[in-house]
Amino acid sequence: MQFEESKRLLLAPETLKSKHACFAHTIEAYIECKVQNKTMDVGMSGQVELPDEKLAESEDKGFKKKNSCCFRAVGCRFKGGKSNIQQHETGCVGQHLNLLMDEVMTLNQKAISVNLQPDMSRSVMEFETEASKVQSRNVNFQKEHQINEVGKEMQQYCKLIEETKQCVTVVETKLTAFNDTLTALSRKVDTCSRIAATVNGQIQLNNQQFNDVEDKLTNVASRLCRTEQVIQKTAAQMMALETMTETGIFIWKIPQIKQRLEEAIDGTTPYLDSSEFYLCKYGYKMCLRIYLNGHGEAQGSYISLYYILLKGQYDALIQWPFKENMKLALLNQRDRQQSILKIYVPNEHDSALQRPGETMSALHGFAMFVTLTEFNQRFSEFVAGDEMFVGAEVIPVD
Repeated sequence: MQFEESKRLLLAPETLKSKHACFAHTIEAYIECKVQNKTMDVGMSGQVELPDEKLAESEDKGFKKKNSCCFRAVGCRFKGGKSNIQQHETGCVGQHLNLLMDEVMTLNQKAISVNLQPDMSRSVMEFETEASKVQSRNVNFQKEHQINEVGKEMQQYCKLIEETKQCVTVVETKLTAFNDTLTALSRKVDTCSRIAATVNGQIQLNNQQFNDVEDKLTNVASRLCRTEQVIQKTAAQMMALETMTETGIFIWKIPQIKQRLEEAIDGTTPYLDSSEFYLCKYGYKMCLRIYLNGHGEAQGSYISLYYILLKGQYDALIQWPFKENMKLALLNQRDRQQSILKIYVPNEHDSALQRPGETMSALHGFAMFVTLTEFNQRFSEFVAGDEMFVGAEVIPVD
């Protein structure tokens, strides 16, 4: 009803001219206030309805009242508190100006339809001119302040903020999941650390046990080596006892004589030792040594044959130095009378004939026992079945 009354008053002939001026004044004042970033509540008559201090005082006292927009008369239906009204007026300048222009054009059409007087027509023309100016200023104001662009930028900014919020939400979700994964991983690392510590302890224990076992094995190996030495010594003693001769004669059988000759010539096995033997019960212990390709200066031309005194079990009971003559023989397997025999007479002043120590004594015998030429010529006499026999006999000294 208030809006219809305002329109009736605006259409009255006696007030139309003053209303035109009021509209222009109101629009101009409103635009100036918006440009200066200030807000005024201006009515259609141009008077201030309520100061800001009074309104703030009334709101502080708790009298919150919804006010209508100052452009309610031209069609704006917004209502709200003081702060909301100010925000509305600041953001809706273009809409208010459009409402004013619509109202002015409506009034102009009605004025033409009622056949206004000439002076009224001039007033309407002036009003239209003022309205055009206002519209032009509105367009310039919008261009100057780039209201549309700012609105679009604000919309884009709001959209960007919304997208940013969504991204932040996604990042927070992923961060939460990452923290959960990191916590689980930390627990697994702690578990692995405990397992590693347990394994390290077990490894150290195993190493200690391994070292203990290794020491035991070393001791066993040492004992085994000593046992083998004892066995070898015992076997040699048994062999010596087995080969003990009651008559003072020892026969040495050499098998695979052809292979032994080749090994002697190429230096693989330059000499061969017989088994240990006693010349008689509780007597001297010795062995024979033969060089099939010669020894020393006789190498390559002769066969060398020696005997060696050894440490025996009964050395403390027999006479030293060794003074017995030794007969060495290369036995002829066809005719024993054709054997090659040589007798070695020891030198009483030879220190090598004294009681033997831990090592073997010197060689006693013949470096040039038989030439290789003679041996090869009579090979079939000395070798039969790839075997050859060498003999030793003690000849007691009177």
